Amino acid sequence: MNPFFSILIPSYNRPEYIHKLIDSIINGRFENFEIIISDDCSPKKAEIKNIVNKYLSDDNRIRFYEQVNNLGEVGSKNFLVSKAKGSYNIIIGDDDIFIDDALYKLHQSILNNPNHDLYAFGYETIDENGKKISTYKSPKDISFSIKNFERSSNILYADMLPLWIFHPSTFCCKAGIEKSIGYSSEVGMAEDIFFIFELLLQEKEIFVISDEIFKWRKILYQSKSDQLNQSSEYLADISARLKIFEKLLTNSKYEQYTSFFISRDFVYRFLVKNVLSDGRIDFKNFNTLLSNKINVNHNKVNEVFDHEIKKSNIIIYLNKIFLLPRRLFIFNKLFGFKSTLLFLYRLISVKKIIYKISLKK
Repeated sequence: MNPFFSILIPSYNRPEYIHKLIDSIINGRFENFEIIISDDCSPKKAEIKNIVNKYLSDDNRIRFYEQVNNLGEVGSKNFLVSKAKGSYNIIIGDDDIFIDDALYKLHQSILNNPNHDLYAFGYETIDENGKKISTYKSPKDISFSIKNFERSSNILYADMLPLWIFHPSTFCCKAGIEKSIGYSSEVGMAEDIFFIFELLLQEKEIFVISDEIFKWRKILYQSKSDQLNQSSEYLADISARLKIFEKLLTNSKYEQYTSFFISRDFVYRFLVKNVLSDGRIDFKNFNTLLSNKINVNHNKVNEVFDHEIKKSNIIIYLNKIFLLPRRLFIFNKLFGFKSTLLFLYRLISVKKIIYKISLKK
């Protein structure tokens, strides 16, 4: 009998954390799962193997693979998916951990809300020492389908959603979908959010559970591991968005949505706002960044960038200040005023504020 969950762990250079993740899985009430770990030919592969071997001798639900050559993040994910036997797959980072009884809670939510293709869920961000930074979760259970385009467009903008209600790299996906869509190696570090885009555009349904299921480790200052978060790389997210944008415009499968993708609203929220919101970018260099980084050969798109490049530094600065209020306004439309206030309360922490300030130094 195949397991209900396949927990897929792409491992690279983090022996300091991986045992905590495995413990968080096997110590819960839910037992119908398999764990598949693939070390991507990392420099610390011997240390990782020694740790995993301690579990292999006692638990036949765990499998371990050692890659002879480095597959990269995308290759590792696709490899793990190819080995999974469960009804649902969950890919999770080797330095993250599940909360207590996460699989039991997730299993109950799936049984109570069947017939969806992807189940997403809330999460905590923690620092390198496991201390809580902030909480992100949906105020209520909510579904997203391209049939309800107005609602789902908020995920396609990749502005405040999905990160405010679920993490795009860790979710529970019905078996077979990841094989049919695949994780793309052509969009930089954003293969996860692009997978979600393609899933929605191919008329699959997402169900977001209003509960925290795992803890995502955000490296704030200095990692115990030599391996850092990909998102910490300067301009990596912006570069990935440009690659996604090009893929969306050139894929004939999505041409019915071209008018949406080249609209002023989408270009601004998906690309320009992202530049504004990066705390590492000096707003004085905003115009230069746009003119150097944006190279999309489409008249309507170029009009938006030309318009932004001509803005004064004062206008750019004001736009940056009002980013959060505008996002909260949209969040309020989706979830209501009380839920928005509660979300804002969860979002703010002293540690996160200090981190944001440190980016500007």
